[in-house]
Amino acid sequence: MNRLFFGKLPTVAPWFFAAAVFLAGPGPVRSQTCPLRLQAVSVPVEQLTISDFDLDNFEAKGLLFTVNVINPPDSPAVDVQMNIILNIQLATGETFFQATIMRTDPFTVPAGGRTVTNLDLGKSSGIGFEVFDIDDEARAAIEDRTLSTGMLPAGTYALTFSLENCTEAFSDGEVVWEIRNPSRVELISPRDGESTGEYPFFEFFQEGPAARLTVAEFTDGQTKEDAITRDPAMLTADLTTERSFLYQGGRPLEKGKSYVWRVEILTTVSGGDELPLSSPVYSFTVSETPGATGDGSDYDAILARLEAIYGSRYPDIFRAIREGSFTLTGDYTLDADRITAEDLQALFDTLQESVDASELTFEEDGR
Repeated sequence: MNRLFFGKLPTVAPWFFAAAVFLAGPGPVRSQTCPLRLQAVSVPVEQLTISDFDLDNFEAKGLLFTVNVINPPDSPAVDVQMNIILNIQLATGETFFQATIMRTDPFTVPAGGRTVTNLDLGKSSGIGFEVFDIDDEARAAIEDRTLSTGMLPAGTYALTFSLENCTEAFSDGEVVWEIRNPSRVELISPRDGESTGEYPFFEFFQEGPAARLTVAEFTDGQTKEDAITRDPAMLTADLTTERSFLYQGGRPLEKGKSYVWRVEILTTVSGGDELPLSSPVYSFTVSETPGATGDGSDYDAILARLEAIYGSRYPDIFRAIREGSFTLTGDYTLDADRITAEDLQALFDTLQESVDASELTFEEDGR
C-alpha cells in the first residue's frame, strides 16, 4: 500500500515540511489497530564533531534523542516500524528536504511501552534499518564542510519520527537541533594592562549561545594563565548573548591591586557536556585615583551602567553627556544624603528591576 503523510510545520524552523514517506510494496509486518503514541525528546546539542556522528550509518557516540513509544499497560504487544526523516537547513541558506529517509526493521513494543534512543539504532545496536537513503547533494554538502573543519556545519537539523503498521492513533514527533560552531571570542575593554575604577565595565565579542566571564586576583610571581584559575575567583558570571558586563555580584575589587579576566564561550556537545572556547587572559589594575582610567576616558563604568539601563529610552541624554565631556566628581547623593559608590551600584540594581516605573533627567550644575 502506498501512503504519503505530511505532518504539521515545526515551530522552530518554519521552512521545514515534516514528511514521512512510506515506500511501495508489502512490509514484513501487517497493518494492525493499536493505541500507540509516540513522544520524541532531544538532548540539547549545539556542536557536533566528525567523530560524534556517522552520517552513513546514523550512529553517534553519545545520546542525541529519546523516543518513547507508549502502549497502554492493558494492551497486547505490538510489532511496528519507525520512519525517520532528516531535514537540514545550513547557515549558508542551503536547504535539504528529506536529506535522509530511514525506516527501521520491525521491533516489538510490549504492554507499557518501549524507549528507543539513537544508541539503539543501527546494525550493531539492536534495531537495524530496512530503508536507509541519503540524498547525494546533502551528503556532499555536509561531508565537504565536515572534512575541512572537523565539525558538522552550522545550521538547523530536524528529525521527524512516525510509526507505521498502526491504523489508529497514528502519531509522530520531532526533534530539532540548532548546530553552532562559534570560533571567535575577543576581549575589547579593559585592554591588557589598563587601569580601571572599582567597577570596571567589560566589553568583549563572543558569538556563542552562552558564555562565562571570570575575574581573578593577579599577584606577583604568577602568570596570567595561573591567576585566572585561582579559586575562588573574584567573580564568575554566566552570560548568554551579552557582549558587555559591568562588574557586579562578585567580591569587591581593591584600589591598587591587579586582576585578570577572561571570557569563555560554552557550547553543548554530544553527551550533554560543555565545550569551552576561551579568549586570551587580560590583566588590569584598579586605580588609586577615583574615576581614572588608563586611556584617559572620563566616560566610566557608572555612566556606562546608567546607559545600559536607560540608554534605549534616553539616547539624547547620553549623547549630550559624551559630547559635552562631562565627568563624574565621585560625590553621590540620595535624598540629600551622601552615598558611596557601592550604595550607588545597589541603587542601580533596584532601578534595573523597575526601569519602566522610573525616569532619568540630566541637569547641569552651574557652579
